[in-house]
Amino acid sequence: MTAIRMSRSVSLFALLVERSGLSNEEVGRKVEEKKESLGHFINEDVAVRLVAKDLGIKLHDEVLEKPAVKIADLVPGINNLSLELKVVRRGNVKEFTKKDGSRGRMARIAVSDETGRVNMVLWDEHADLVSEMFDGANIKVQAAYTREGLDGQVEIHSGNRASIQVVDAEKGQAPIMKGRIERVYDPIYFNRRDGSEGRLVAFLLKSDNAQTRVLVWGPSDEMLMSLVDGALAEVINGVMKKDLRGEAELHINNEADVRIDLDDVVPSKRDCIRLGEIQPDMQDVVIQGVVESDFEVECTFNGKAYARVLIRDGETVLPVIFWNGQAMRVKQLAKAGSAIIIEGCSARFGNSGLEITVGKWSRLKSK
Repeated sequence: MTAIRMSRSVSLFALLVERSGLSNEEVGRKVEEKKESLGHFINEDVAVRLVAKDLGIKLHDEVLEKPAVKIADLVPGINNLSLELKVVRRGNVKEFTKKDGSRGRMARIAVSDETGRVNMVLWDEHADLVSEMFDGANIKVQAAYTREGLDGQVEIHSGNRASIQVVDAEKGQAPIMKGRIERVYDPIYFNRRDGSEGRLVAFLLKSDNAQTRVLVWGPSDEMLMSLVDGALAEVINGVMKKDLRGEAELHINNEADVRIDLDDVVPSKRDCIRLGEIQPDMQDVVIQGVVESDFEVECTFNGKAYARVLIRDGETVLPVIFWNGQAMRVKQLAKAGSAIIIEGCSARFGNSGLEITVGKWSRLKSK
């Protein structure tokens, strides 16, 4: 807890002692009991306010702060749960017969926040709210509870006491970007802090005259197979960030937020530029040629992997430098005599003259 939050809680605590007539010890015990009853998912400030509410004491006119509970914190057995969530996917309303013979309704939706994604089960009148929802809508949930689902994962359920508010489309709808996939980059593999391997894949999404690079973290094999040049795509729930060069890119943490229509594909063709036409400072070009000789992956003094490859296009031969993951990829893909296509490379003057560089935002294909 920061010093600012601490001083705020202490001031509320003292006010509660004063207005309740209880001792510091009695109020402190009630605050600890409140935190324990809610599984310690609330901070000191919120616990003091909740105790004051139980005692019928109004500390001031400010709105009660919500417990800072996120999806990543959820475990089965939490009651009286309040969350602000975003609808990721809606299910259909299903009817069933209850034990007393009456008819019931339920719907299952997928919801998310910045910490993760979870399934939510809506019962009876809450299930009818599905018709008011849309993918990307914000919803406010109060007095819900959690339990373990059939798959062993935690679920959010809306009981009789629950309240669900669907934020109107004007305020709540997440930005949706539609367009065609202009280019899919090669997947990037990396090591997480816990030592496990992660990966991401990026693609260019072209909408009207604008192009946006979209990064999908943790894509499945099925996702990689569905990324096809020219396919119509829709992206929701992304977070816009800037890369090291200050260029905007859209980050997606849940691949379900990317919808690809493989029935609507308009193949796009990008013309290759001849090696003899390459000029310094050219960016995002497509070249093709034949690998001239065998090569090895080496490392710079600061540990960056690279492979220096000579590629011939007719009478012109130029060195091509593949960096990091692309160095490993070209080693697997090509050898002396192999024909190769490189998309998204750039040209510059290096130590030995004009050379082409291939980084993470490139794609290699054998011809």
